[in-house]
Amino acid sequence: MARSDTFRFPSVGASYRGCLARIHGFDKHRRLSIAKGAGEADGKVKVGNGVIAIVGSPGTGKKTVARLLASKMQLEYLDANEVAIARGAAVGKEGGEYIISTSRLRKILLPFIKGKRLVLSGHLLPSVLKRDEVELAILLRCAPEVLEARLAQRGYSEAKIRENVAAEVLGVVAAEAIKAFGVDKISEHDTTNRSVEETVGEILTVIQGRAPLNRPKIDWLSEVAEKGLLRKYFP
Repeated sequence: MARSDTFRFPSVGASYRGCLARIHGFDKHRRLSIAKGAGEADGKVKVGNGVIAIVGSPGTGKKTVARLLASKMQLEYLDANEVAIARGAAVGKEGGEYIISTSRLRKILLPFIKGKRLVLSGHLLPSVLKRDEVELAILLRCAPEVLEARLAQRGYSEAKIRENVAAEVLGVVAAEAIKAFGVDKISEHDTTNRSVEETVGEILTVIQGRAPLNRPKIDWLSEVAEKGLLRKYFP
């Protein structure tokens, strides 16, 4: 019997499958969550001492963006997935994917981040950290067709590409981030056809308080439906 606190890495895995089973209800919930945040005043935020979490579906650019951001800010950078594997949070391996225990990863990560200002990346972070443990969450997004090409370049199988792209279409990580951290701690950034430097530059304007948070509002599902691609990603 599968543990309730385990997720696959590098895929979104269980999160995607659970949401796909209730696609219509999930999308309604996601729209309501995003609409609630979008209706609030777009205040500026200046990040002080704390964790800057970089989250997003596999292939959206978390590692490259996080590394450059940490370098620009002269902060320590940690990859939560690498920590999970190196420190024993991986409880198994199946089909070339690690099975990560989020409860174990939480116990491992907390001593690393306590009282520190650093940049931390990983799509599992919304399932690992609590709202008061993150000062700001940067949510990276990528258009489905571009994400598909990126994952193909990484050598993902067709099934894994479809699973991860479908999760991005549904906004799985976006919804989990909103639920875990609250929309007032999230800034959404689209990495589609943008350089790492451009993305990091935009993020820095938010962190430094020169621009407001980009409230989560991207809706790939409507775009995919308009292009007639639903059957491609949800056969």
